[in-house]
Amino acid sequence: MHLNADTQVYLVQGRYIPTPHNLSPDPELTEQTALQQAADHLGQPLTRCLKCQATLVIVAAEGKAPRLAYCVLALLSVSEGREVMVDAQTGGVLQKLSTVQRRRQP
Repeated sequence: MHLNADTQVYLVQGRYIPTPHNLSPDPELTEQTALQQAADHLGQPLTRCLKCQATLVIVAAEGKAPRLAYCVLALLSVSEGREVMVDAQTGGVLQKLSTVQRRRQP
């Protein structure tokens, strides 16, 4: 949801997903393990990603059951960033997205 200066909603993006009822909010993996899983998936040593952050989220991919996951934001360089969703129960990578937009040349 996007709010204006008067805290009024002016834009809603995304899609509605009902609140999952049978989803444990307690991860099996630690945050450190999720960071390591993401680094391994990216083929990078964890030491290259000193400012990586992991946040617990619920991932609801279309057509799949919602999953508790760590959203790992990995800024590897000025022009290389990734968002890796690591399943908080199994350690599997659910998805990976590029987060750095390159500037287009005129």
